[in-house]
Amino acid sequence: MPLIIPTGRLRNKPEAFNGEEPNSVLELELGDAIRPQGPLKYGLTVQLVSGELLVKGGLEINFACRCARCGENFDKKIVISDFFRSFSLETQNELINLTPDVREDILLALPMVVLCSADCRGLCPGCGANLNREKCKCRRPPKANVWNALDDLRLK
Repeated sequence: MPLIIPTGRLRNKPEAFNGEEPNSVLELELGDAIRPQGPLKYGLTVQLVSGELLVKGGLEINFACRCARCGENFDKKIVISDFFRSFSLETQNELINLTPDVREDILLALPMVVLCSADCRGLCPGCGANLNREKCKCRRPPKANVWNALDDLRLK
């Protein structure tokens, strides 16, 4: 069920709008690297002010993620503490659907590249070892320094 606020029962004082919804309400199709896990939790304050509905508060949802560098699975919590929306009301008894706005804020809070940590070292390209947990096992020859060729350069 979408996050809907019935404005007909609201008065001019702030009212709490708290609860949980299944993550399926957000209709997020993000692929295998990041999947919503658990419910969407919200704690909002709603208020009618001069013909507008003001909604502010916080959102929280967990994601099951796979690191883009090392491939390890981890959980990431997205917390949005500054959710705010304003809706102009045409009548006194409307149903305002917050779901698209909540979905947008959550998508904007997600990282472009999902990493288990900012200093993730990834995988060795030679042997595939997870460099966060172990040292590389392959014996690659040291790379030749391409700048050494400049030492041999003779200019007239």
